[in-house]
Amino acid sequence: MQTINREINQDVYWKVMKLGYSEICAKIVAARTDHDPTLIFDKNFNKEIFSETILLMKDLKKSAIRIKTAIEKQENIMLFTDFDADGCCSMAILSESFMLLGALPQRIFQLTGNRLTDGYGLNQSLVNTIEHYETNLLITADVGISNYDEITHLTKNETDVILTDHHLVPDNPPQAFAIVNPHQKDCQFPFKNLCGAAIAWVLMVETAKTMKCNDEIKKAIYEMLDIAALATVGDMVALNDPFNRKIVSVGLNFINQRKRPCWRACLSQDKPADVQELAFQIAPAINAVSRLTGECDTAIRFLTTQEDVYAKQYWSELQEHNGKRKTVQNNMIKSIDVPKEPCFVHYDHQFHSAVVGIAAGQLSRKYNIPVILFADRTDDIMSGSGRSPDYLHLKDCLDIVQEQTNCIIRYGGHANAAGLSIYKKDFEIFKKTFFQACIDKTLMIDTSQKNYIDGSLLEPFNFTMAIYEEIYNIAPFGIKFPEPAFCDVFTVTETQVIGKIPVHLKLSLNSFKAIWFFALKNENQDLPCSIGDRVKVVYSLSKNVWQGYTSLQIIVDKLEVVNL
Repeated sequence: MQTINREINQDVYWKVMKLGYSEICAKIVAARTDHDPTLIFDKNFNKEIFSETILLMKDLKKSAIRIKTAIEKQENIMLFTDFDADGCCSMAILSESFMLLGALPQRIFQLTGNRLTDGYGLNQSLVNTIEHYETNLLITADVGISNYDEITHLTKNETDVILTDHHLVPDNPPQAFAIVNPHQKDCQFPFKNLCGAAIAWVLMVETAKTMKCNDEIKKAIYEMLDIAALATVGDMVALNDPFNRKIVSVGLNFINQRKRPCWRACLSQDKPADVQELAFQIAPAINAVSRLTGECDTAIRFLTTQEDVYAKQYWSELQEHNGKRKTVQNNMIKSIDVPKEPCFVHYDHQFHSAVVGIAAGQLSRKYNIPVILFADRTDDIMSGSGRSPDYLHLKDCLDIVQEQTNCIIRYGGHANAAGLSIYKKDFEIFKKTFFQACIDKTLMIDTSQKNYIDGSLLEPFNFTMAIYEEIYNIAPFGIKFPEPAFCDVFTVTETQVIGKIPVHLKLSLNSFKAIWFFALKNENQDLPCSIGDRVKVVYSLSKNVWQGYTSLQIIVDKLEVVNL
């Protein structure tokens, strides 16, 4: 088992040490960010600095003034967002904010595309809907930057468009009244990695200020950071970005106050919510409803309802859809045999078009290769979704394929995720060209799977509750700011199999309690280690509370016997 110590930014390391933090905290932070560590440790927004910083976002003030005018003149305002967790959270923030800002309910219209029939972004059918409502002002969130034709058409037909989005800006962006997107080349806002809902929230905060709203309204919009935090985690944007860390830290605080019925309906009762619960329980459930039905109305209602009884009902529906999604995904995974190749591109007419992305992600993580899975969109067109490890920029590879073949109807994405559609007749040429692009891009790159660690915790720090508290006070952990992982050699002093399917392994390592989740495929499988074995373990720490007693516990990630 190969382990690699994370590379440390020495300048950040010494700055953290000078701030009075321990060596282990300094190592952890310096291995995750190049930002000024004071920004990483500061988990709250300074009102004055915040107000000055957000105005660096291009077109933000212009947009806020236009919204003020639209509300005062009682114009028809259409809110258009994506159908995923980020899009649903964006709609929740925008719709609630407009009511607080005094907009007439009959002048505010909400629109999201159908994941299964419309796909991502605007199309002519959605444009027709926008025009049907005689829309004076269209505000997008988490979507729109790639819709040049549709937005240019609306602009030419006297619909002002405020385009807020966080996806990469094309060389020829749409002709909109205003574009609020930190990725614009001439945008001076320093924090580029916000999700769509976070940008929508910033816009609403600035609009409340522009409209000179009272403190109660400003406070209510500010506290929508709870929804922005869910979107930030659910859309997997970088948590080494100081602005995102503040969103999640402050947002989690509001979530755990449980003022919204949605939080009272879905959160565990015995512990505060954390990033893990948002990422692996709540966000997937919100995403699942549009994956299976195409529509996301239930998810938006869940986030915005003011009634506990409805929140519980909506949450039950979301969980039911998520359970069905898991079944569909597992069946897809079981049907796939991944060969030992640099990448994997696969089509099956039985695949679900809205589940191929998460299935591709599961396979990409398992085999450490880029994966694109295709499903039917129409009789002639297939839609695909891809995921890639960090060593390969997936969108760049698709750019190469398009330049060489022009066979992609529509595509977009990031370094690690992308979506596309192609004609079925072009599948083989796409597969061949993508395969070659992956080879060319990785020719001089080490693509082997790495176990990145933060060094040893056994020496010189040892396991104490004080060390644990100090480490986890650095939270939130997540994308680009992963939970600390350590590696040490232990002696196995106890083993105990727990459960049947799945099968876990309870261990004592140097007499420290440890748990290895999903250690075995079945209860009859031979144990990977025996009492007395010396084992090399990659692990993290957790706090275990049982019958009022709190103790430290090792969470095993990888284990290898190293008897000599």
